[in-house]
Amino acid sequence: MAEQPKLSPTCVIDVQDSTISVLETERGRLMLTNPVGAKILELCDGVRTVDQIAAEIAAGFPGAEVDVVKADVEEFLAIARGKGVVAG
Repeated sequence: MAEQPKLSPTCVIDVQDSTISVLETERGRLMLTNPVGAKILELCDGVRTVDQIAAEIAAGFPGAEVDVVKADVEEFLAIARGKGVVAG
C-alpha cells in the first residue's frame, strides 16, 4: 500500500508573510518552512499518497519533472516526520 502521510493533530500552524511556523505542541518542536512546504503539509491529509502530493506540487510549476519534485517532497516529509509534524 502506498504511503499516505498525515499532518499531526498536535500541530499549530502560524503564517507570517512567506514564513510558515509549524509547532508540534506535544514534543515542543518547531519547523519553519516556505509556502511550498506549507502546501505539502496541507496536502498531508492521510488520504493522498506521496505520488499524488508530488504531482499536485509539480502541477504548480510548469516544466517541473514529477520525479524530481517527488524526491524533494520525500526529503521534506522525512524532516517533518523527524520533528513529529507528519505521521505515515
